[in-house]
Amino acid sequence: MIHSKKDVIDFLSETSFNKSVAFIITFTTRIIDATVLPIAREISQKMKDELDVYLLRKEK
Repeated sequence: MIHSKKDVIDFLSETSFNKSVAFIITFTTRIIDATVLPIAREISQKMKDELDVYLLRKEK
């Protein structure tokens, strides 16, 4: 789990925040500037099935 109910600004240090922002900027810049999108444009069948259940298109 990435986030929790304790995931609030009060518990975030300036150093950690700056590291997160630096990562986001670097990652986003690399994706935007990429000649070819480096992420496959495909969704696994398992993910599709989970989405169908989540979106109420199928029953579990």
